[in-house]
Amino acid sequence: MKEDNYESFKFFMEEFNGYYESKTRDLWFDRYAQFYLKYHNPDKALEIFNIGLMKFPNSSLILNGLGDAYLNKGDKKQAAISYKKAIGLAKKNSDPNLATYESNLKKSLITVTLTNKNWSYLIYNKYQL
Repeated sequence: MKEDNYESFKFFMEEFNGYYESKTRDLWFDRYAQFYLKYHNPDKALEIFNIGLMKFPNSSLILNGLGDAYLNKGDKKQAAISYKKAIGLAKKNSDPNLATYESNLKKSLITVTLTNKNWSYLIYNKYQL
């Protein structure tokens, strides 16, 4: 999206409905969906990530993006689940983005500033981390 114009992007996505589904790399699903997230449309981003996940079920990139979309919607539990799956695949595949996925998981679990370290422990353990 060289122009970074949401209205133009939206127009072309509607005009070429389903175009992104023909893409052969998970990267494109992530790019399109992240653009929607940038412009505060997590529902459309979720739609694209889920279609991408059907096509690329072992994509840590798409699972991480799915976590971003859930986090954007305020669903921290689903975000954590998606990030955790992305981390598992990233470890299995020696993905160079592993540290980013782990960082995103931590951000999804810490929702308030905590002064007691024991609370952090409880939050992480709630999701069996």
